[in-house]
Amino acid sequence: MKYKLIAIDVDGTLNKDDHTTSIENINAIKKAIENNIKVILCSGRSPASLHYFEEIIGLNIPNSYGIGFNGACVYDAYIKQNIFGEFIEKSVAKKIIKKIKNLDTNIKLAFYSENDILIAEKGLEKILTTYTEGSDINIQFSDEITEDSIKSDILNIYFIQERTYLEPIFETFKNDEILGYTVSFTQENLIEFMPLKINKANGLLKLCNHLNITMNEVVTVGDNYNDIEMVKEAGLGIAVSNAVKELKDIADYVTKRNNNKSAIEEVVDLVIQRNNEYN
Repeated sequence: MKYKLIAIDVDGTLNKDDHTTSIENINAIKKAIENNIKVILCSGRSPASLHYFEEIIGLNIPNSYGIGFNGACVYDAYIKQNIFGEFIEKSVAKKIIKKIKNLDTNIKLAFYSENDILIAEKGLEKILTTYTEGSDINIQFSDEITEDSIKSDILNIYFIQERTYLEPIFETFKNDEILGYTVSFTQENLIEFMPLKINKANGLLKLCNHLNITMNEVVTVGDNYNDIEMVKEAGLGIAVSNAVKELKDIADYVTKRNNNKSAIEEVVDLVIQRNNEYN
C-alpha cells in the first residue's frame, strides 16, 4: 500500500531547538508534495501558530490541512478555517485550575480561550514570546489566573515549570476524580490539559475520514509523549532520534538524524523509496 499522507509534529521534530525549520526539511516537504504525498503539521500548537510555519514551508496551498491543539482542532490550512473542534467544558476547566492552585502556587499557568486568545500569567513573557514569534497569536498576560478567569469553554490549559515540579502534579491529575479532560506531557517542562479523549491520533482519524483515506496510508513523525497514539495508529509510525524512549519503543522506524539535523528529510526520502518499491 502506498503512503498518501505524512503527519509531522513541529517542536522537537520538524523544527530545530531554536524553533526554526531547516531549508533541508522545507525542500524535503516540497519533494513529498511533488510526489503526490500530502504533508500536514500535527502539533500541540494553535492553528494561528501553525499558519506561520505553513507559510514558510509552503503548506498554505489549496487542499492542505493541519491539526492543532493535539488533535482538538482540524483545519483547512489554505482558507484558515476549522473543520472539526473540541473544547474543555467551563466547569471542568475551573476545577482543574482550582486544584492546581491548591497543589502548588509556583506553577505558571496559561490557557487558550474559546476565541483563540492565549491567556498567560506574568513570568511567562520570555518563553511565550519565543514560542509564538512570527505568528498572529493574541497573548494577554495576567497577574494571576484563577478559576474565576474562566468565562466560557476553553481549548486547553498549560502548566509550565521545571520537570521536577511537574512530575507529582501529573501523577495527581492522571488518576484524579475530576472527569472531562485528557492530560499529557507535551514537552519536557510542560503539562497540557486537553478535551476528553483527544489526542493526535483521533484528530488524524477525523482528517483521514474527511479525505477518504485510511490510517494505513498515513506516516506519522514525532518526538514526545503526545505523539505516541498517532505513531501507534499509523501505517508507518516514526520517532526521530531525539525522541523519548517510550515513543522509540513503539515506533516502526527511528531516524538516524535528530531534529537539529533535518530528520524530516530522512523521513521523506524513506517514504518515497517505499512508495517506489510498491510500484
